[in-house]
Amino acid sequence: MFTLYINLNDDEFDVNFSKFGQGPQVVMQLSERIPSTAKLYFDNYFSSFWLFEWLRKKKIYASGTIRQDRFMNPPFLNDKQIKKEHGRAFMENVISKTSGVVLTKWYDNSSVLLGSNYEGIGENVGTCQRWDKTKKQFT
Repeated sequence: MFTLYINLNDDEFDVNFSKFGQGPQVVMQLSERIPSTAKLYFDNYFSSFWLFEWLRKKKIYASGTIRQDRFMNPPFLNDKQIKKEHGRAFMENVISKTSGVVLTKWYDNSSVLLGSNYEGIGENVGTCQRWDKTKKQFT
């Protein structure tokens, strides 16, 4: 498991709606109607780093799948390198020091990227059994 901390200046977070994009703006408009401390879950079309920070400042917690290019290309390992060096069930995290936005990349058959402004990796990472076709047993 790999964790990297990123520090952004507060002046970089200027509320300029053009940087949010069309999908995140939909979430922003809908979030005006919900109470603070609500939890939102959405897919990568609506996710952006700026949206997670904006919702966090409004005390609205959010998690969802992400597209790596919408998060200023965090320094995750590429899939080929993960497959060669680590294999399945590899996980790495990038955490913003200023806002606490956590990005997690988990690799199985392919990679899944998740972002959250309230949930992190935690201390207890679970395990699961997978069926191995060649060995014909759970591993």
